[in-house]
Amino acid sequence: MTGAAKPPCHVNGTAFITGAASGIGKSVAHVYAQNGIEGLALADVSIPNLESVQAELREQYPHVRVEIFTVDVTKEEQIAAAVQSAAAKFGRIDISIHGAGIAGNPAPTHDLPLSDWQRVIDVNQTGVLLCDKWVVQQMLKQE
Repeated sequence: MTGAAKPPCHVNGTAFITGAASGIGKSVAHVYAQNGIEGLALADVSIPNLESVQAELREQYPHVRVEIFTVDVTKEEQIAAAVQSAAAKFGRIDISIHGAGIAGNPAPTHDLPLSDWQRVIDVNQTGVLLCDKWVVQQMLKQE
């Protein structure tokens, strides 16, 4: 059906979103807010940007409860604390989006310091694993 309007998508519950201060994480938060989510637990290392996103969302979507958390996804204790705090504030976590990520050093392989490579792996891969670990543990307690 060309030209037909798409039916609206409705999102229920509370979402825990990392990398929420910019990029994909911020965009997902806005889309969820537009589509009826009740709560957003936004996490990032950039607090000034995260506070700005929180203010935007509260202004545009006053029906959505928005809480922010300082989280470096390479630090398991910060993830654990944020997930536990979000669950305590909202009562549960229903959706988890791992939007935190970095591009890293664009140097050629033969010039790339191993520490730069490791940082990308720590944020983009280990960070996802750690977020899944703690959010899934929380979700299993809810059911």
